[in-house]
Amino acid sequence: MRTRFLPVAVAAVVVLAACGGGGGDSADNSSDDANAGETSPSVDASGEDPASTAAAGSLIVDDEINNDALNALVTDFAALDADQQRERLNGLSGEVERQMYEVSGLAQELGSPEAVDDSITQTAQWFADLAEQTSTSIGSAALEPQGFRGGVVAPAGVPSLGEGVFGALITMIVGSEAAVTATNDGQVGKQQLGEGIKIEATKDKVELTTENKSTDKTGVTTTLSTRNIVAPCPKPDGTFEASASTDISSTINNGATGKRMTLDVTIKGAVDDNAGLIGYDVSSRVQYADFVASRGGFIDLTVNLPRGGPATAEFTRSGGTVTSQLIDDASSLSALLAAVAGLKLSEAAKMGWESGRCVALKVTPSAGPEGLTPSAVVSVLAEPRSKIDGAPTGGNVTATLSAGGASVEPNGSPVPADAESTYTAPSEQDQTGTVTYESRSRRGIGKAAVTFSTSKPAAYQVVGGLEDWQVEQVVCDITQPFTLTSPGVGVAEFSGGLSGTYSASGVFNFQYDGTYRITLSNGLGSPGSMVGTSGGSIADQAGSGSENYTLTPAKC
Repeated sequence: MRTRFLPVAVAAVVVLAACGGGGGDSADNSSDDANAGETSPSVDASGEDPASTAAAGSLIVDDEINNDALNALVTDFAALDADQQRERLNGLSGEVERQMYEVSGLAQELGSPEAVDDSITQTAQWFADLAEQTSTSIGSAALEPQGFRGGVVAPAGVPSLGEGVFGALITMIVGSEAAVTATNDGQVGKQQLGEGIKIEATKDKVELTTENKSTDKTGVTTTLSTRNIVAPCPKPDGTFEASASTDISSTINNGATGKRMTLDVTIKGAVDDNAGLIGYDVSSRVQYADFVASRGGFIDLTVNLPRGGPATAEFTRSGGTVTSQLIDDASSLSALLAAVAGLKLSEAAKMGWESGRCVALKVTPSAGPEGLTPSAVVSVLAEPRSKIDGAPTGGNVTATLSAGGASVEPNGSPVPADAESTYTAPSEQDQTGTVTYESRSRRGIGKAAVTFSTSKPAAYQVVGGLEDWQVEQVVCDITQPFTLTSPGVGVAEFSGGLSGTYSASGVFNFQYDGTYRITLSNGLGSPGSMVGTSGGSIADQAGSGSENYTLTPAKC
């Protein structure tokens, strides 16, 4: 006897097999709000005989969800390893697809099981092409779909990844993740991407729509429409939303005979004060319809997967040619699709709020960050603000010395925002230190980095002057106040830096005041020149002039 497949309450389990991940972050990121104490669905993975699923009865009994069957199916599935779970998932999707071909009249029109398999395989290949095209056109090579190609052509009864409605779901998932990732840098606007692919991004949401059609060699025309809206930046209370709609139909004879499936999924999730995913509620509606010569029946299932309570489902069935087996399998698959779609939408949103797109982290050092005196101590203020409404995000900020020297305190420990830290510069000249700052709150993650540097070596041999005023000496740091002496003539006091003021005095009661400018060929440490222009008096006679000096790097 064939074992039926994954039902409503499997959200916490199916992710491990189909997509990787879970319904929330680790306990380290949990908050103490109303979501504390949340637990995952209880699953007995004791390895019970799969026959227990059948013994529990059909999933749908008298148009109602059979909770015994539901629990048995979950237990059966949880006992499988990851490969077995994936195989069961693909198998169910393929079974539903083939049954829909039968009840819709498509199989009769095609004339043989081989033609049905050929049509289904070609559609699976098309789904793979669409997913790759969507990801590539958005420009997200890192999210290029993996595992679509291997074994697409498979014998009957051994469906490949991406077959049937699960293939449509994969196309939708790839689109959601790629669209969010591609706009995390703040891009906004509308754009027509590849054929049938449109993206619209604002500062608070991303919308991706696709509209594609293909006719395979057997004459079956498949149309796929998707619309995904992800608002990845949590609101002030830490909540976020996302939705996805998929509409897929396969027809023949100019649309008179065929089948259609629509999937509408909405998630509402919550983020904790450490930017961790607390969880999300999933609401979905899946409808299957078949029509032979424009007449047929349908399956309609609404599934709700709350993060803090039992799953619920409402089943509606109209008259027509659908079989009890198809109702059972399609309802199980519908719950699975809701769980997987909900998880992947939450992951797409998480990619956004973790990227820095939602929070601007302003970092203000009290000095520098360039040209610091060796061993200087600098206080730094980090202020995270929402990019959506400009409000303070709260949460915490962590400063970490990520490269160079010398130190930051506290290093690697979160501090309540707005946060202060202290950076101590290296003890030698021409050294750097990079500090990364990360803010975490229920508004998302903010990121910033500051590279501090100590002043470059600024010791120079200074040679030159004007008439009797001649200088030849080493100045250890021209960026600081320095003195030039003309032996037997006088002394000049300079304010320091590459430009400033100076005052000279000496024999014959001379007193001159003026300004100077230093020009270096390639910054501190490279050769250059200095020109000083001053005016004053000597021996009670007014005068003025300009001194010219040559600067050559030196050591003290």
